[in-house]
Amino acid sequence: MEFSAKYLILSDLRLVLESYQGDVTLNALVSHKQMMMSDPSFDPNFNILIDVRGCSFNMDKLDLQRFLEYGRSEAKMRFQRRTALLAETPEQTAATSLLVNRAHDMPILMEVFSTETAAMRWVGLQMTSFNFISMLLAGM
Repeated sequence: MEFSAKYLILSDLRLVLESYQGDVTLNALVSHKQMMMSDPSFDPNFNILIDVRGCSFNMDKLDLQRFLEYGRSEAKMRFQRRTALLAETPEQTAATSLLVNRAHDMPILMEVFSTETAAMRWVGLQMTSFNFISMLLAGM
């Protein structure tokens, strides 16, 4: 299934929502990140919630390492913030956990979650925003 990624920048909540669908490859992921970071509304200080529940990772350990190298070289990816990765399957959890473990030297605090509520709490959202964010994620 072809990779598709969407993002929403919610400036009032200081949050970026991302949703990935299909087969994630290194080139597709880097292209998506470049496009998102070139958006004039993108603020590298905003927390990020990434929903990977609709994708499969077509990346090996070397690809994950290359993505981290890209992240280390890209100024807008090196800001201190929280990133929640919302996973559903064991494969998604393994791939995102590997990414989190290998990004230990970056200023980004990343965690993998299996529920929207836990992910939303991690990125600092108030409970009053949970239904709104869930609705946005469902529509992505």
